[in-house]
Amino acid sequence: MGIPSLEETELPGSIVVNAVLTEPFRTRGRVIIDNFRERFVMGVKFLLRLLADYGKVEIILTDVKDPLARRMYKELAGFAWIRLHPVSLKYPVENPLVLRCALKRGDSHINKKDTVWVIDVQGLAALGACLGEGYPLYRRVVAAGGPAHHPTTHISALVGTPLSHFIK
Repeated sequence: MGIPSLEETELPGSIVVNAVLTEPFRTRGRVIIDNFRERFVMGVKFLLRLLADYGKVEIILTDVKDPLARRMYKELAGFAWIRLHPVSLKYPVENPLVLRCALKRGDSHINKKDTVWVIDVQGLAALGACLGEGYPLYRRVVAAGGPAHHPTTHISALVGTPLSHFIK
């Protein structure tokens, strides 16, 4: 794990797309996929160009039978290098090492020596927006809740906006 090498000898055998986010203030993957589905799907399609031969994109979800997951699966039908995996929503599931270990246990095609990259859904949607539409990453969706911000909500904010701008 660590910073991916851009040398052709270390292309990833798998790219893990994490849609299961358990940390506070992280926007749930469902919110990103639902609101930015076209950009997300476009980002997934760009990942093929980064994979080693016969590599796979592993999309991690809480439930592959969820209507949103089924709709995404239909949009990505025909791409044999994309696979959906369900995991339970337990902390620290979004940790890249935990995800990689879970995939290695449940899937024999990931070898110990394989290079594995991990990206979350918001990063992937930003990739789709940048490469597919020419938009730079200038906004992020953040979760806001707790005593200072009720009710819990998701806020689309410019990158670098001070936290104090969200507290009433």
